[in-house]
Amino acid sequence: MANKKVIIGAALGVLLALQAGCSSTKVNNNKSAQQKTIEHTASKQEDKQKGTANELNTPSQQVNSGQMQNTPPPPDNDRYKVAGIDNGSEFEAAFKQVQELVSKGDKKVVAEYIRYPITVYIDGTKTEIKTEDEFVKNYDKILTGKVKTALMNQKVKETFVNYKGVMVGQGEVWFTITEEGKHKYSIHGINNQPD
Repeated sequence: MANKKVIIGAALGVLLALQAGCSSTKVNNNKSAQQKTIEHTASKQEDKQKGTANELNTPSQQVNSGQMQNTPPPPDNDRYKVAGIDNGSEFEAAFKQVQELVSKGDKKVVAEYIRYPITVYIDGTKTEIKTEDEFVKNYDKILTGKVKTALMNQKVKETFVNYKGVMVGQGEVWFTITEEGKHKYSIHGINNQPD
C-alpha cells in the first residue's frame, strides 16, 4: 500500500509537473505566435516600402512619397499663366517699358498703360480716374514717391502673381492683361492710399 501511495504521489507529481509544463509551454507558444505576427507584419511593411520605392515612375508619385523629383521646374514664362498671361516674355518687356517710362517721367505714355476707369487717392480722397487726360493732370498725386519707388525697385521675375494679376511691391501697383486700351498689358490697380 505504501508503494501504491508512492506511485500515486509520483503520478500526481508528474501530472502537476506536466500541467505546469503545459501552461508554460502554452505561454511560450503564445509569445512565439505574437512574435511571429509582429515579424510577419514588419516583413510585409518592408516589402511594401521596397515595392513603393521601385514603383515611383511619375513625378506625382515621387512628390507624394516625399522623394526628390527629377523633373525640371516650369519655364519662367509659365509663372504668369494664373493671371491669364500666356506670353511671359512679352509681359516682362511691357513691365520694363513701364518702369522706364516712369523713370523718365513720361506722363502721357504712362497714362496709355492704365486701364480706365481706375480708382486712386488724390489729396486723401478716393477718386475715380476715367481718362488719360485726367490721369496726366493728376500724375504726381497718383504716382506718389512710395508708388514710384516700389515700381522702380521691383524685379519683374520676383513679382507676386495670382488670378488678380501681377503685383508690384506690397500691392502698390497691379498689372493685368486686357483687350481694352492701347496696350495688351496694363495697370489696373494703383494703391496710393495715404498712410
